[in-house]
Amino acid sequence: LDGHEWHAFAIALTDPWTNQHSILVAVAGDWTKKLAENCRANQLPEHIWIRKIKGLGFMYSIHAYRKVLIVCTGAGIAPAL
Repeated sequence: LDGHEWHAFAIALTDPWTNQHSILVAVAGDWTKKLAENCRANQLPEHIWIRKIKGLGFMYSIHAYRKVLIVCTGAGIAPAL
């Protein structure tokens, strides 16, 4: 993969206890297609540079409620999956 390209992805899940972040990436072009192929072949990127992480992700707040209804469409659906 070309390390000079950048792509914006939403954080789908953050675990503050292990400092791990999960993202969902859909194949939308050559770069994301190559990323998906590499991941399927267990050739994960050695480094990922993050410009800024904003908070814990909105799904973290669902733990404050007993019942939650989430309605989302388009690119906004990724964090809810």
